[in-house]
Amino acid sequence: NARTPGINPGDPAVVLDGEQRVRGFEAQIVGRVTPRWNVFAGYTYLDGEVIASNRAFEVGQRLDGTPEHSANLWTSYAIFDAFTLGGGVQHVSERTSDIRPSATSNITITVPSYTVFDAFAEYRFSENFGLRANVYNIGDERYFYSFGSGQSIPAASRSATLTLTVGF
Repeated sequence: NARTPGINPGDPAVVLDGEQRVRGFEAQIVGRVTPRWNVFAGYTYLDGEVIASNRAFEVGQRLDGTPEHSANLWTSYAIFDAFTLGGGVQHVSERTSDIRPSATSNITITVPSYTVFDAFAEYRFSENFGLRANVYNIGDERYFYSFGSGQSIPAASRSATLTLTVGF
């Protein structure tokens, strides 16, 4: 039921007659290296393909916006009971998208891979109160968060948040 152009008289512009398939795997490791040190890591491989479409040239192409590889690593360390530092990295391989100006033509756009680093510091005043500072995209990497059909959404540049947590 993937979207594909209608080709029969009376069809709407887009019909759900296409077929897409994604094969792959995901692996994750979560562990506590020491009582104060946590590590989270993951890797994903995706092989996305157009299996059937009313546009013959789409068959066999990579699925729009699907990275072949993505990986992440996140770690945190409790310096002492009330104070924790952490950080991580995320990598996403290049992705492609197709602009289809007509039923018989195609332009493929490829966006490059990206790697971003994030970090945090957290201080717990008590069991119910804490303060957390996060910094995202530390290296101010410029990349596209989302894209497709000739449109793109750039990702946020370096940013930070400060959060007061209250438990009850």
